[in-house]
Amino acid sequence: MQQGIICGITGKIADFEESCPNYEGDPAKLELVAKQEKVKKADGQIANKGLRFLNYLLDYIFVLVFVYVFGFYIGLLLGMYAPEVLDTFDFENTWFNMLFNIIAGLVYYSILEFTTGRTLAKFITCTKVVTTEGDAPSFATILKRSLARYIPFEPFSFLMNDKSGWHDTMSDTMVISDNPYKKKVKKESLESRTESLEPRA
Repeated sequence: MQQGIICGITGKIADFEESCPNYEGDPAKLELVAKQEKVKKADGQIANKGLRFLNYLLDYIFVLVFVYVFGFYIGLLLGMYAPEVLDTFDFENTWFNMLFNIIAGLVYYSILEFTTGRTLAKFITCTKVVTTEGDAPSFATILKRSLARYIPFEPFSFLMNDKSGWHDTMSDTMVISDNPYKKKVKKESLESRTESLEPRA
């Protein structure tokens, strides 16, 4: 220590006291640190159990409505253009109805969460889906998330974890609070304070 600290970049005794002017960070490590900071920032905004439960109840209702509307239009289109195909379906079959409900549910969750990051329930509760790195999820990620919802007893997985269920952990996603109105008000308030601090001529 009396001779000085060896610089990890040059291998020589450091000739600076507080910071190295020639330091160049590893781009991969810098990106990782930035993502970790982004996750830490979002962690305080992760939607709580109450919001997640409300999302579940509301989306359950919206999916039931969507299944009915989706089935009506599919039946209408098949009746107009392929009535022979429509005649082959057994609408009284439990397995057929279960499969149709799953397909309709996948369409509902996948399309909405991929295009907007939100289901109809999430629009109401001002929450949205992001990856664990804080980015917008890809379609493959959203599809994986949607499929995981149909694992038996999946809704009960929230009892084993404070803020996430299996469809979150299996797809590396999370639901965060995201109120656009609050963001707008906060931005306007910050701009107003900045303007008030600017020197007047």
